[in-house]
Amino acid sequence: MKILVIDDEALMRKTISGMLTRSGHQAVCIEGPLQALEVLNQDHFDAAVVDVNLADGADGIQLARDIRNLRPAIKAICMSGNYSNKTRAETEGLAFIPKPFTREQLCAGISASLS
Repeated sequence: MKILVIDDEALMRKTISGMLTRSGHQAVCIEGPLQALEVLNQDHFDAAVVDVNLADGADGIQLARDIRNLRPAIKAICMSGNYSNKTRAETEGLAFIPKPFTREQLCAGISASLS
């Protein structure tokens, strides 16, 4: 499975990429909304894992909605260390994974959103 990872923190991108790679997935990691929209126009993805709180006040939930509108086949999953974002994400019909998470929790959340 090819998964787009969007997080403004380099260490988080590296960690998630490693988790996904060890689980047999291909991860493409970027740090912001503008890059995400560019990459989505150039490549195919099965899912996108999006941090809710991105740099410069960018809203990951809005980005996840944009991804869903641009590419309806891509399942967008939001992640955040702030559990109150779970309600916001789920209100929008988006899956949510609370940080911190294990590799198993990440993969289970992605699998659940695809089923």
